[in-house]
Amino acid sequence: MFEIQTLADSLGGIFLQPGERAPASGAYALVLRVEKRIRARTGSHGLLVFGPGLYLYAGRAARGLPSRLARHLRRNKPVRWHIDRLTNRREAEVQDIIVIPDKPGLECEIVRVCLRRAPAWVPIPHFGNGDCREGCPSHLLRFEEPGSGRS
Repeated sequence: MFEIQTLADSLGGIFLQPGERAPASGAYALVLRVEKRIRARTGSHGLLVFGPGLYLYAGRAARGLPSRLARHLRRNKPVRWHIDRLTNRREAEVQDIIVIPDKPGLECEIVRVCLRRAPAWVPIPHFGNGDCREGCPSHLLRFEEPGSGRS
């Protein structure tokens, strides 16, 4: 399987543990483990189903990155972004955070690198990329895990 460390290294990113202080701005990737199937409804996508497995969400914060990451880690918050539909659920856990300090514009590069180098695919088109200017197919990716196949 594609190593998350490889992604961090190739983009000049750093690993943070949940709760560890982040730089003021940057692009970031949340690596999430979904333990049980999650069903969630959105206005734009309708009913979404997230199967068990490993996901990566790419985001950015031109300022206030520590607050943004802290918000993503909270369970009970108002739904503001698509990713809140996962991070609000106890069946989904943020395992790793990769931050590319001071370069919020590299959010789409995270997606491109993963799609190019990893056994990853787009589980939900246009998820989390409403403000994307580079035409990403989605800012949520799913990783294939050994022995799991696509589900």
